Amino acid sequence: MDAPPIIQYNYQAMKLDIGAGGKKEIRGLPKRTGEQSRDIKSILSTHFCRTCGKCCQGFGFSKKDPHFETILKKVKEKKEAFVLKRGLAGHEVGVPRGRGYTRCGFLQRSYEFSSMPAEVSASASFVEDGSPLSCEIYNTQPSTCSMYPLVWSWLADSEGRGIKNGAIVGLDSACCAVGELLAHGIGHLTASEIAAFSQEGGEWKNKAASFPASLRELYRCLENSTPEERDSKIAKNEEGEDVFPLIAPGIVKVVGWNY
Repeated sequence: MDAPPIIQYNYQAMKLDIGAGGKKEIRGLPKRTGEQSRDIKSILSTHFCRTCGKCCQGFGFSKKDPHFETILKKVKEKKEAFVLKRGLAGHEVGVPRGRGYTRCGFLQRSYEFSSMPAEVSASASFVEDGSPLSCEIYNTQPSTCSMYPLVWSWLADSEGRGIKNGAIVGLDSACCAVGELLAHGIGHLTASEIAAFSQEGGEWKNKAASFPASLRELYRCLENSTPEERDSKIAKNEEGEDVFPLIAPGIVKVVGWNY
């Protein structure tokens, strides 16, 4: 998606530096205004999953996932519902739209129970009859699902070609809550903002759609990584804090960035 004009204006001075080993630093980030801080708190503290299904359009998984073998077996059992291919970090699973599928094959109507809280599944905007939703692998889902709306991505140049050492973690602009941030001219979040402004509670608690839970899952995935490997995937701001830009999934050009 194209960045709104307000994002392009606010982030026109932002510069990404990629150092040795892929270490990334973002310089020239716009200073937070009091109004933006209030907007971030308002959006993150009231966020819950809208069940728009944009995060259930496909996923990736690798041998680092605790339930790798289970996921691979279930994908192969429902091979007609998926497009399975090798990706940068393991397996990538897509939705075969040419066969009439519109969302992940593991996400199904359930007239008996839902893996989602009732107040969320009741407002499911992409299930025609409003019936509850249930993910068949919810308890063994890959980290890419648990991390959402944080996503593994890859930077691209102005011509859309992936750049060397371009792996980066950002926030998926397809997510409704992230889209709200974009509309308010906010193109990045720091780890401290996610911790300070997010709200955990209700039935969701530490489950998906909780920004802090997404951040914890990311750090869990990287806990056995070296500092160099970690710094090659998570960008830092000039103060040395983890920062997550708002991006679109896949090999993309990051909004508002200059190379």
